[in-house]
Amino acid sequence: MYQNQTFVSEYEYNQRNLREVHQLLDDLFTYYSKVLVVRLDLCFNDTYAHQLQQSHITDYIAKFRNYSRCNKIFDHMLTYMMKLEYGEQKGWHLHAMFFFDGNKVAEASYKAIQIGSYWVNTIVGQQLAYYFNCHEREYDKNGIGRVKYHDGDKQRILYDVVAYFCKFDEMTLNQFSQDQRNPRTFFRGQLKINPNHKSGRPRLY
Repeated sequence: MYQNQTFVSEYEYNQRNLREVHQLLDDLFTYYSKVLVVRLDLCFNDTYAHQLQQSHITDYIAKFRNYSRCNKIFDHMLTYMMKLEYGEQKGWHLHAMFFFDGNKVAEASYKAIQIGSYWVNTIVGQQLAYYFNCHEREYDKNGIGRVKYHDGDKQRILYDVVAYFCKFDEMTLNQFSQDQRNPRTFFRGQLKINPNHKSGRPRLY
């Protein structure tokens, strides 16, 4: 398992979530030679983003998850993760990452546009939501897009990226009532491996 020694120390993390997402990446690159990592932010418009109750957001997440099971946009998706955050300017929003079989899906930016449009048009509504496609930004160190199992440098950056999803955020936690001792701000799917799939990486032993 990859041990992140550079990024994790900068923040305080939910260590259980951190272990789980790093194990998730380990499993992905054990079973798949190429993984397409699609990164975007799912947002709410202006005033609505500040008026939302947490229960409304979890309803949107549940709706997103349920509807995606029968939508071709999500064909070959392996799993996903989301982090709920509250910002002074943006209000409530979701950082999201979707993992696809990189042998079956090739264009990360186009897939982000598809998912973002689905969020706006189907899940929330055009007047209430928007999205940001992270693949339209240039990064000095890029760990998203297509990642191959033998590309250790890109994987190390990816491990840093997913670590962000597990960090504690004081502003976000302060939005919850005091009786919510452990508010849920992190959501992820389970990785289901089909034993008959043919996208596994070639074994060297």
